Amino acid sequence: MTRLRPVIPPPVAPPVDGPEIPELHRSGATDIPIEELAERYQDGATLAEIASLYTSLGYRVSPEEIRRRLIAVGIQIRLNDRPADAAPRLGRRGTANVPLSAEELAERYRAGASLDDLAILYRCSAPRIRRILARAGVEIQRRGGRNGKPGQS
Repeated sequence: MTRLRPVIPPPVAPPVDGPEIPELHRSGATDIPIEELAERYQDGATLAEIASLYTSLGYRVSPEEIRRRLIAVGIQIRLNDRPADAAPRLGRRGTANVPLSAEELAERYRAGASLDDLAILYRCSAPRIRRILARAGVEIQRRGGRNGKPGQS
C-alpha cells in the first residue's frame, strides 16, 4: 500500500490592489495630542486607564510616559494616582519630586498637622518642611507642640 503525501499549495502573494491591513501605531505618548491627554485626565481618568486606552489603539505608551507629559505642561498629578507599590521618584538628595506649596503646607500645619506628618505626606524631610514654613512666615511651634511640655509627646 502506497502512502500519498499531502499536497501543500505554494504560498499566495497578497493582491497588489487588495485591501490594506491597517498598521498599528508605532508611536509613543508624544504622538498623542496633549490636549486630549489632559482632558481625559482632568475628567477623572487615571494614568493607567489612559495608557490602557491608547495601548489598545496601538500606541506604545505607559502611565509614566503620560505622567511626564502632563507634568511638562503644568498639570498637577493626583497623589492617589500612583499604584500603592510604586516607589516615589527621587530628586536631589533623596527627596521626592512632589511640588510643595507654602500656602498648602501652612494651612495644614495651622490645622494641626505636625512637621513629621507633613514630611511623610510630601515625602521629604521635616527640616525641609520647617524651612518652607519659616520662609512663608509661619510661626513654628516648639517641640512637643500641642501635646504638652517640650520634649514630651
